[in-house]
Amino acid sequence: MAADRPPWRLLMVSYLFPPQPEPRAIQVGRLVGALNAETVLICGDDPWARRDPTVAPRAESACREVIRVPLAQPAWQRRLLAAWARRGLPLLGQSPDRLGAWRRPALAAALAYLKVNHFRPQALITFAHPWSDHLLGLKLKQALGLPWLAHFSDPWSNSPYLRQDPLTRALNRRLERQVVEAADCLLFPFPELAEMVLEPYPPRLRDKVRILPPCFDPAEYPGPTDAQPGRRVLRFLGTFYGPRSPRPLVEALARLAQDEPRLVEGLRVELIGPNPDPPPPDWGLDRLPPGMVVTRPAVDHRTSLGLMQGAEALLTIDAPHMSVFPAKLADYIGAARPILGVTPPGPSAQVIRELGGWVAHPQRPEEIQAMLADYLARPPAPSPWGDSRVRARYQVQTVAERLLTLLAELVGAREERP
Repeated sequence: MAADRPPWRLLMVSYLFPPQPEPRAIQVGRLVGALNAETVLICGDDPWARRDPTVAPRAESACREVIRVPLAQPAWQRRLLAAWARRGLPLLGQSPDRLGAWRRPALAAALAYLKVNHFRPQALITFAHPWSDHLLGLKLKQALGLPWLAHFSDPWSNSPYLRQDPLTRALNRRLERQVVEAADCLLFPFPELAEMVLEPYPPRLRDKVRILPPCFDPAEYPGPTDAQPGRRVLRFLGTFYGPRSPRPLVEALARLAQDEPRLVEGLRVELIGPNPDPPPPDWGLDRLPPGMVVTRPAVDHRTSLGLMQGAEALLTIDAPHMSVFPAKLADYIGAARPILGVTPPGPSAQVIRELGGWVAHPQRPEEIQAMLADYLARPPAPSPWGDSRVRARYQVQTVAERLLTLLAELVGAREERP
């Protein structure tokens, strides 16, 4: 793309946006901060949401305008939706999410801004989840006729993470189909997710698919934090939920401590995040020597990046039957420390191997034990670690340029149609 090309004029929708410390907010904030674009962004303003001022600090100033539309949802309604979801009852708050009250005022705010400020965007980009972002995008597409890029960070109607009764799943399938039919380009972080989402749909829709991976921003990293000289510190940063558990790692460590105690001398494994305190008994930490595995509370985003840089190595732990490419893995890549993945075959395992890291299946404790033994038998690796060509693919400027190239292809093709 020509370096002297005028900035793109973009209309974006992402309910989650900095300073919310959610993976979707972080990724969108990074992209916006690196784009050569004049961006008007519609996002949510939830008074109940967490705030973290260290998240993607360049995002707000990089936009022409950030329109924060309040979520007008009283406490009683929030409690009702939560209770309804816990009981697995259909539709309410799940078709597609709890943001139905946000979409109409968000649409009005977007159209009013464009009219009052005479802003004429060249393309529309929506990021989901939450899926209300795409439903708002559908309305904006109908109103404005813009080329539309819809980004899917997760599966929707066939998500293995959500408890959807048949009625809810059927309605979400209908809403999802409207989106994938109407969007001009379907963006996914990795090909396997595209295959999962589009599996029920006609093959022609796969022609719309493009890959836009998660990214890291080198400018966000503060430098190594809490390196603990004299100890071999391995860190996991994230949350355990559902079938995602540290138990396979703990079982492998227990075997290793029994079979090769020399390798685990001075080893400290830290599980950092909003996890139960004290750890639940089914994690099995009582099987390990005291202090080998410890839990630490969640920290702000910038501190987490420093803790990644200060670790000797970083751990990913995925559910045994579902391999994804979590946004946290992009943060790990940016930290440039060795990565050990307890993950099934799939995009995470592939990227970790390409970097030069280690991978073992969550359901095979002996494989995890062998992975740990192989790593711990080696001296600590210097920084930066990892194949530089692979790391460059996930640098924010590379991913932003990829998005701009896709925009040029989409808008150019549209303009060339008779």
